Amino acid sequence: MTTILVILIIAVAVWWWIWLNPYSFNFSETTLEIDQEAEHRVFAFGTLTNPLVRTIVIRAYVPTEPAELEGYRRYRLDLLPEDDAVTEGRIFYVNATQLRRLDRYERVGVRYERYLYYLADGKPAWVYRRISEINPPIDAADME
Repeated sequence: MTTILVILIIAVAVWWWIWLNPYSFNFSETTLEIDQEAEHRVFAFGTLTNPLVRTIVIRAYVPTEPAELEGYRRYRLDLLPEDDAVTEGRIFYVNATQLRRLDRYERVGVRYERYLYYLADGKPAWVYRRISEINPPIDAADME
């Protein structure tokens, strides 16, 4: 029983160090300038649509609403441009501290980048996209 408890404590510590701790993560260029006073709108299409995951990551419960991103289809952990595609997801609002927590969770600059896209409702939202040489990220200016 003691061995299992030790393994569990080590597993939790490793998980915290990798995903939540602020000390082993350097923010990328896209995360440096965040309006501290603004409410930030985020579009989630993957694990962040799960309320439990989202609550653990940002350390607060935030309500969501259905939302759609036109011109993209979900492919595994990313979005691929496709003319007639629509990606369904959830939209929610966070403050600057919570947005930084999301950046940390998504490993912005390492695995993902955060971009501002216009959703089907015509309003902008932050969207996390995988960093890939095969599928380079599309700038929000290209969406207009």
